[in-house]
Amino acid sequence: MFAVVSVIWMHIGTVAAATTLDLIYGSLLVTHVGWIPMFLGWFSVTLQTIMTIGVIVMILSIKLLDRLPEED
Repeated sequence: MFAVVSVIWMHIGTVAAATTLDLIYGSLLVTHVGWIPMFLGWFSVTLQTIMTIGVIVMILSIKLLDRLPEED
């Protein structure tokens, strides 16, 4: 959840900086927010989500294996 919030704030900060520079310098400076930083941010959130699901599946499978009866 922290990663999602940080990516959203990063995007908002980038847009705010670009808008501020546009307002200060007018037509002398052209700014735009690229898609690559946004892609990298959301890609990291996706990887963290996949990793979290994997850890939860591992924990549940270990608990299930602990409940199996031992055979001698």
